[in-house]
Amino acid sequence: MIRIETSERRNLVTLALSGRIQAEDLPELKRVMESYSKQLVLDLTGVKLVDRDVVTFLADFETDNGRITNCPNYIREWIRSERAQHRND
Repeated sequence: MIRIETSERRNLVTLALSGRIQAEDLPELKRVMESYSKQLVLDLTGVKLVDRDVVTFLADFETDNGRITNCPNYIREWIRSERAQHRND
């Protein structure tokens, strides 16, 4: 289950995510994200496990100029792999 903590500074909103994030958590995350009109940063410090749908979502988020901070190495590598695969399709 995903936990989301928010913090706001000027024109920036940081969503600190923690726990296990799976495809069924994405609608809730998207709902929270859409409630802000400011620039978003996803802080993945507390994320322990993700599935492929979440990695695809994170890759798309970054591609659309979103920022991800404190991304665990295995997730970062998976995002890179996902992007490379989509470029080759």
